[in-house]
Amino acid sequence: MIHLEVFDMYKKNTIFIKLVIGLLGIFWLPVGWAEAQSCSDEELKRIFNITNEGKALVLKCSLNLQGVTLKRALTIQGAEASGLTLDCQGGSIQPPGNDPQALLIRSLVTTQNTWSVPSNITIRNCNVVGSTRIMGMGRNGEAEAVKQSSRSLGHTERTQAAAPRNISFINDKFIGQGTIPLYLSPGVTQVTVDRSKITGVSKSVGIYFDAESANNQLLNSTIDTDTDKRELVAVDGSAHNLIQGNYFSSLSNGGIYLYRNCGEGGTVRHQAPQYNQIQNNTFYYDKYLGFNPAIWVGSRMGFRLYCSADKGYPFGSSANNSDMAQRNLIANNTILTRSVKDMIIMGDEPNTVMGNISKPITENTGNNASKRAGHQALGIRKLVE
Repeated sequence: MIHLEVFDMYKKNTIFIKLVIGLLGIFWLPVGWAEAQSCSDEELKRIFNITNEGKALVLKCSLNLQGVTLKRALTIQGAEASGLTLDCQGGSIQPPGNDPQALLIRSLVTTQNTWSVPSNITIRNCNVVGSTRIMGMGRNGEAEAVKQSSRSLGHTERTQAAAPRNISFINDKFIGQGTIPLYLSPGVTQVTVDRSKITGVSKSVGIYFDAESANNQLLNSTIDTDTDKRELVAVDGSAHNLIQGNYFSSLSNGGIYLYRNCGEGGTVRHQAPQYNQIQNNTFYYDKYLGFNPAIWVGSRMGFRLYCSADKGYPFGSSANNSDMAQRNLIANNTILTRSVKDMIIMGDEPNTVMGNISKPITENTGNNASKRAGHQALGIRKLVE
């Protein structure tokens, strides 16, 4: 059976949408880049067939959900998915289960033992209920392929070449159900999260930038994930990222921590958390009076029992357990109700720290903070339509 009302509504609008996108695409698409085809009628029937609800879906075409809730996990995989756009138009990706993996963007190994890598993917106007993961060589730093690659030079370049790149999330809402809401696995590059919200609950962090990832952007977003014991944003051996213009609350377990997770799982971490820019963000402390900082550069410095698990190699974290969190820029951030001295901690050097200020909560400050969080929670859809 098919949700006929959903399918009919979709068909009525699809012709116009295809025409507009097709015309605009003539001017927008860069040389050498092709837009994925919109889903055909047959593909739409398969997607919206209610007998498939709960079953994972491999999405191979550009899809406009037009506000519908899709009760299926989505996988976008391989080079054939490049150029794909998923526009939920306020709809949701909400597979069944208490803590589902809702969205997976991944590379595939080919028969020639090379990587088929998706790129130029856009996800916008979506509510993603569950976890979102972007992965190439492995799900995390302890994956076997990642571990084996880490034991020789050139590991950073190999993981980046194997991982998805140029993925854009615009005006999305990531709603954690226990697992990390948004996870960038080893080697992922050029991901942009803009005008979005990372919320819900997590047993770990809100956003994870894993080892060897680089050149990602977190912009103009609200991060208020209810984490169990950890910080909101982990920058673990990830470099050249831009975290700018965001609003952070739920800070009792910490804000943004930069470190290198030496030795965990026996994997050598090659890249250090360097050349990151954390600027023009607001950190809102309501009633929290503890000592977990808003920004902590060099938060581990080898103080983990497993740091020796990667010993035996003359490079990376095997040669030096230190975070090597250096040459980062921490600038023009605002700490509401707490002091910069207490809430921005520099555990490594050299780094540049400048223009950060503390402000008390006033009536106007509180109202503006509430309005900003409210706007981002609802999604400023006009900006991306």
